Amino acid sequence: MSDQVKSQKEKATPRVMAQQAHIKKPVGELLAADRLIMRVHAGTVTDENGNTFDMAHSISGCPMIENPRTNKKFLLSWEEIMEMAIEAGICDE
Repeated sequence: MSDQVKSQKEKATPRVMAQQAHIKKPVGELLAADRLIMRVHAGTVTDENGNTFDMAHSISGCPMIENPRTNKKFLLSWEEIMEMAIEAGICDE
């Protein structure tokens, strides 16, 4: 058996999978200022540091936050929100 095949088999072991389960994957997507996104404005908030954020949802319905100063946008998919809810315990009794 080649080293490459052994390496691939090691990746699939329950121990390795359990270790990988604790690695947090990035959540959401940060879009550059020049990215055009069709959106519906929902409101504006200001945090305790004076940063202003526009809250909206994309035309597909995904929640997003935009920083008017930088024009960067942050989007979350519904799948990511569902995963976060499960991790937070929404399915626990």
